Amino acid sequence: MTLTARLRLDRTAQRKQDVVHKRDILSGFIRRVAVTDLLVISWAVLSAQLLRFGPDSFEAILSPTAMTPFELKYTGFSAGLIVAWLLMLRLQGAYDHRRLGHRPEEYRVVATASFQLFALVAIASYVLRLDVARGYVAMAMPAGILDLLLARWLWRRWLTMHRAQGRMSSSVLVVGDHKHLVDLIRVLGSVPSAGYRVVAACSDAGQGYIGQVPVLGAESEAAEVAKRIGVNTVACTSSSSFDAGGLRRPG
Repeated sequence: MTLTARLRLDRTAQRKQDVVHKRDILSGFIRRVAVTDLLVISWAVLSAQLLRFGPDSFEAILSPTAMTPFELKYTGFSAGLIVAWLLMLRLQGAYDHRRLGHRPEEYRVVATASFQLFALVAIASYVLRLDVARGYVAMAMPAGILDLLLARWLWRRWLTMHRAQGRMSSSVLVVGDHKHLVDLIRVLGSVPSAGYRVVAACSDAGQGYIGQVPVLGAESEAAEVAKRIGVNTVACTSSSSFDAGGLRRPG
């Protein structure tokens, strides 16, 4: 069986392993981010309510003409807004492990989810005649969005610092020709925030090191080496031993 065929056979299993492992690595981090989002949103919404309505804000009624079967107070509306904000963030993928800590989409998703939520609030207010106070919305929305983005930036700095030390990252086996592996290792090492740490290489150049990365076997032994050392990501570059249809990066 050729190297390409063997790598193709392992591709599906390796992809599943990589996704599960990376989720496990970031599961605690994602929970911290979610708790921070809850605190930030609660602070923004409740502060807006207090500043807009003063000491009696918890007794303020949303609208006496609202099309609801009960008297709706701003406290209940604020609680619902907090829950809805968190749900919108989750639905838009703000807690997707593939976005956290590296890609700019993380900030875009947070902002988009927030704007969409308040667009829905405006529509619901019109349909149900809730007449939500403009000052309340004008304070809650920008304060919440800006503080969410600031919190994400701070968590990203924390995660990048740990990844620069080799923590909270996926282990990577690189496979290919020696001259191409040098560039691949350099590129992966230059962006520690991406969460990929090269631990070994397979190359027909023979045993030894490529920089500080040990070469543990030939390209034809890549599948066996990956299983033996337990990496969760295999990255392949140009090689004379397999064509462009071979494995590039599972997961």
